[in-house]
Amino acid sequence: MTDLEGEKLQYEKKLKSTKLLMAKLSSLKIKMGQMQYEKQRKEHKVQAMKEELAILRRQLEGRDGEMRRLQDETGFKAIASSSSDPTERGGTESQASLRMRDV
Repeated sequence: MTDLEGEKLQYEKKLKSTKLLMAKLSSLKIKMGQMQYEKQRKEHKVQAMKEELAILRRQLEGRDGEMRRLQDETGFKAIASSSSDPTERGGTESQASLRMRDV
């Protein structure tokens, strides 16, 4: 084999390797674009959920305020609150009915 043929084989090898790397790079660029799109979509979803949570919290505060106002007007102090912790809600139904009789 002559030097020229050796150089040609080396060039073809490098060219093939370069083409494979370029294809891989192209594939990675496409994947990166898809991931950026997915990230933006999820960020928008998180923002929408935060806004919905803020609205729900304001509604809950309004209902709690309305409940306190009604309790003040009627003189009845209910133990139940909008808390999700059942231990903060005042116990059983019979306890609540006993409190009603005392008022």
